[in-house]
Amino acid sequence: EAKLLTNLLGAVDDEGRRISLHRQLSAALLTLGEWGESIKECDAIRGASTARSNDLVWAMLQTAEALWQAGRFSQAISKYGEVEHELDKEMTAEWLKYSVSRARQAGQQGNMTDVGGYLTLAERKIGRESCEEDPLYLHTLSGFLLQSSGYASAKPVIERAIRRAREKRSWNSFVMISGRAS
Repeated sequence: EAKLLTNLLGAVDDEGRRISLHRQLSAALLTLGEWGESIKECDAIRGASTARSNDLVWAMLQTAEALWQAGRFSQAISKYGEVEHELDKEMTAEWLKYSVSRARQAGQQGNMTDVGGYLTLAERKIGRESCEEDPLYLHTLSGFLLQSSGYASAKPVIERAIRRAREKRSWNSFVMISGRAS
């Protein structure tokens, strides 16, 4: 997929389409563990003259996630701080990505208070119903519930997360979530 997207980037002149391809390529590279290359694609988005504000915020979020996965935690936290100042109320997808990413990272650090805080932030910013459409939000919520309330309260959320991942054909999410169900 990454090679195909790279080839497409070389053949497309339309700036808007190029931004979309940079986003897709950055996501593919992040999945492959190519954090530096993923960040370079984000830099290309930030350098595009036609990039919209949500494209720029997406690139900042993706950069922060890549830095986190690369183990550059203090840089990632700093970048997330920048992102939070750029988010506006209309950026629902970006608020969700920000909140879920921060909640997952707090969980990795064993800070369940912050996990709950970031999940609550997502619900406050975009609404609980919208949050519960997202498989990774549900996956993160189920982990929080497992830790704080036990399996009985987490089980229905785990099942919803699996259903949502299947419905959205979100296979990266599905692999993470289905392991929790077994």
